[in-house]
Amino acid sequence: MSAPKILISSIRCQVEAGHQGFDFSHSIPPKAKRRLPWRQLWVIELLAGAAVLFLGPLCFAVWLDIEAAELESQRADLAMQARSALELRKQLTRETEGQAALLARWSRPPTTVLLETLAKTLQDDTWLFSVEVEPSEVTVRGFAKDVPSVLHRLEIAPFSFPELAAPIVHQQDSGRDRFEVRLRLEAKAR
Repeated sequence: MSAPKILISSIRCQVEAGHQGFDFSHSIPPKAKRRLPWRQLWVIELLAGAAVLFLGPLCFAVWLDIEAAELESQRADLAMQARSALELRKQLTRETEGQAALLARWSRPPTTVLLETLAKTLQDDTWLFSVEVEPSEVTVRGFAKDVPSVLHRLEIAPFSFPELAAPIVHQQDSGRDRFEVRLRLEAKAR
């Protein structure tokens, strides 16, 4: 095993100031550089160019792959947030519908009050065979001798805007008229 070769191009010896000594400078000429033949240079340049042509697109493809992975991660996060937002929207819709139903229920008078008002308002010769109570309206079906007077009597609170929901049909055997009246309910004052 041989010792490593060290190239020395110059030697300079100097003694510190204030001491006696001498300044010895000597330059050693460097060895002449070996020059590669032009054929070897051409091959090296060709290999370097091929490496650049190969590594450039490879680095770009790796960068694109990293960017695509980051974008996919962001898309997955946004999709999860969208699902969460959709679930919250559905929950909000359910709660809003429930609150609207409760508000409609609380804003109209109780069914017993509606039936009592109908019983007090209608004449004794008026018969009812159907009463449908909805959140904002009541539909009444029955028989009466004078349907216009029934409509007039039903304009009192808590009812408003009585209107015929079906044509009046005259019953020959009883002498009464069959009617169907739709009434809007007035909201309670709070």
